Amino acid sequence: MRQLYLLVACIILLAPIGSPALRTSLETPQFEITRPTILAFFRPSSKMYEPGTGSNDSLSDFQVYLKRAGVPLGKAGIEIHEVYARSFKVSDGVKITTFQTGKIGIGYYLITPGKKPRIEYGLMNNGDLVRVAGEYFEVTIK
Repeated sequence: MRQLYLLVACIILLAPIGSPALRTSLETPQFEITRPTILAFFRPSSKMYEPGTGSNDSLSDFQVYLKRAGVPLGKAGIEIHEVYARSFKVSDGVKITTFQTGKIGIGYYLITPGKKPRIEYGLMNNGDLVRVAGEYFEVTIK
């Protein structure tokens, strides 16, 4: 148990303020939805950074694909957030909904004001993410 406390203290002291590691350890993020938004989620786990588990590869792919999709999605007016948490809150200004990332732990929560969210589970490459976003937000993305 002492080792666990030491590990947590090291993470808090060594993680830069605002880093995903610190945010996921201290709070449940909340997002105010005012325009088309994608909340790309990756549930943290104890094996997230261990070599040979596949988690590290999945995290790397998740980040690369999201970065590649970011330019065309941004040009289309779609806001993107990376979420490294087991759950997050979404507010439309009237009500707050809590979303649990679930067993798969990787996915995309697409939402825009006045429309029911679309949730896609699993890792998507940048082309698939752009296609799904175009369908949901009803826009042409180049």
